[in-house]
Amino acid sequence: MSTPAVAKALAALAAVLRAERCPWYLFGAQAVLCYGRPRLTSDVDATISPRDVPKLLKALGRAGFRVAVPGFEQHLNETRVMPMLHGPTKVPVDLVLAGPGLEQQFLARAQRRRIGRISVPVISAADLVAV
Repeated sequence: MSTPAVAKALAALAAVLRAERCPWYLFGAQAVLCYGRPRLTSDVDATISPRDVPKLLKALGRAGFRVAVPGFEQHLNETRVMPMLHGPTKVPVDLVLAGPGLEQQFLARAQRRRIGRISVPVISAADLVAV
């Protein structure tokens, strides 16, 4: 089970991504928890496929998320990762920009799971093992 802070950060993220019509799925420690395996980390990892990154960043900012690294644009260009921090909960959130190929397939196979009071797309168990 996710901590209350993680659940709150995840709910805020899910609301922004839904409003922005941004396909996404949860992976990493929180996905592992969804499949019943304990993990000690309390961050959120999600793969996203945004239509407009600058617009998404503004929406995330309005929801209390902020960029968590200096040189964000260069970091994003080099790694395709958007390290964020959910200010109200202090939960780190890494958003990975989906690339063509496997990540697009993972998006298509994501399964909805309940985390707290919300339902979120989570990488399938088979794909989670593959990564």
